[in-house]
Amino acid sequence: MLDVETVDADSTIKLMIARLTMYPRQRVIHLFLDNARYHHAKRVQAWLARPGCRIKLHFIPTYCPHP
Repeated sequence: MLDVETVDADSTIKLMIARLTMYPRQRVIHLFLDNARYHHAKRVQAWLARPGCRIKLHFIPTYCPHP
């Protein structure tokens, strides 16, 4: 488990690094995330754009309980 004080772009990157460490032999790691602004941050996108990055993000649809 990853303990952070604030959930933001930096903690999102730390989460992805932890997953890479946890699954070193996995070719691709699929993460399903909500559409929080920090998941779409430029810093996160730049980190994911690194050559050889094994993480693929999938964003779940937004939820509207009251149509």
